[in-house]
Amino acid sequence: MEFSLNTWIDKVTILIVLSSIWSGIYLALQRWNPSYNAEWNCRIVTVIHGIILITLSSLCGFGGYGSWPFTDPGRTNTQFENFTLCLCLAYFIYDFVWCVIHQPHEYMNSAHHIVCVFVLTIGLVIDESGAELIGTAFGAELTNPLLQIRWFLRSSGCQSTWYYHLNDFLFCILFFILRCVIGSYFYYCHFIHPRPRLIIRIGGFALYIISWVFMIQIGHFAYKKYKKISRDFQSKKSLNEEAINDKAIRNDKAIRSDKAINDNFISNVEFNQSNMQSEINNDDLILSNGVHHRIVNKDNINNISLQYSQISDLNSNGHIVSSYTT
Repeated sequence: MEFSLNTWIDKVTILIVLSSIWSGIYLALQRWNPSYNAEWNCRIVTVIHGIILITLSSLCGFGGYGSWPFTDPGRTNTQFENFTLCLCLAYFIYDFVWCVIHQPHEYMNSAHHIVCVFVLTIGLVIDESGAELIGTAFGAELTNPLLQIRWFLRSSGCQSTWYYHLNDFLFCILFFILRCVIGSYFYYCHFIHPRPRLIIRIGGFALYIISWVFMIQIGHFAYKKYKKISRDFQSKKSLNEEAINDKAIRNDKAIRSDKAINDNFISNVEFNQSNMQSEINNDDLILSNGVHHRIVNKDNINNISLQYSQISDLNSNGHIVSSYTT
């Protein structure tokens, strides 16, 4: 894949064309997407740039279109590396102008853009160290989509969703690994190698310091965010425990109340059973007494009948009659 980027005219021409393309994409989004603000459309351009740059830088580092930046820095740029540098520089020029117009008080972001424009310009001027510059851009752009997704989710009101928090977590972890861990090793390899020029070393050091400043800001943000999440979790846990305890107390009171009602009901049933048994015993007693009275009365009747028969026998014999006559 050959590009005619051997002279200054070629590089400036392709730089102007690419800057116009980035600006044209933004203006087209502003015209066709008027329901969103300028920053929304600018970040869409940023996502497009990140995807293209990751693809081109991967081809430079892993596809054989450039040198391996860890072991072979300071080499003369290939045509593909020069095109990738022009693409990246054109984007940073466009984005720097946009930040000056729309976000003039973002000093750290402006400083980052100035350093990037300076280092990329030096790489094109001296036609060297394209491999390490593109490698740096590759590591930086790997975390950029997560940063843009975070902004889009936040602007859409999704900052309370689980995927928003997951994106934040992945961004913090990847930023630390790529820019601080791998970035530190990458800068060490570049620093101890004798080939890169001093101006590239100075630019690389500036980018390395800026990465650490961003990491400190991200770490401070992550500390406050996850401390708040932990505090809210502990508060919610305490509320849940209190609710569980209150429910347990209410259940215990309900159980005790039900037990008291059951005990009272059982006592009433036993009392009623006792009364019923007493009434049954009284009925039995009355019945037995009635039977006894009937037996006594029958005996009395029998005695009276016997006496009457005896009197009748006496009358028939004349004993009683004679006594009346005398």
